[in-house]
Amino acid sequence: MLNPGKESKKKMSVAESLTLYYKMAIVPIILSIIFGFAAAMVLGTHYKSFVTNDAAFGAIRGFSAVILISLFVFAILIEPICLLVSAFVVQLVGGPLLQTFKGTFENTYAAFIYAAMPLILFIFLAATLNPFAIFVYLILSVWSVVVLIIALANQQKISRLASLCILILSSIVSM
Repeated sequence: MLNPGKESKKKMSVAESLTLYYKMAIVPIILSIIFGFAAAMVLGTHYKSFVTNDAAFGAIRGFSAVILISLFVFAILIEPICLLVSAFVVQLVGGPLLQTFKGTFENTYAAFIYAAMPLILFIFLAATLNPFAIFVYLILSVWSVVVLIIALANQQKISRLASLCILILSSIVSM
């Protein structure tokens, strides 16, 4: 999502939004598995010289497997549900409460799916467990917020400032 102003204008139903999400998530999930196993091998080989106990060596590789499984569960199950709940809260604030939205819940959910794309596309970086990946993920998180503001404005046909204010108010309400 390099140009969210143009790319986030397409209206989608919830089913279409989920289809887009899973289509975009499949390749990064496969890359997560590949990078995760590579990181487990590197970590295991690196720590094998320091760890003489085979149980500790197995624990290091087991930890890498837990991270891979966690990434997979997060990307497939937890993230779409969290986006659904977040979109619901924002829709309540922007719709019935402030009466500023001109679109439906489907438009709000589509905006959240668009915003999740930068993070989902690079989820495989989390499997590498290095400081550079954390830095890149931090930058992508900020970009996702920018995409959310623009996508919500496009989907609900409101200004970007109104979109930002509704997101801030929704965050306060949901605390």
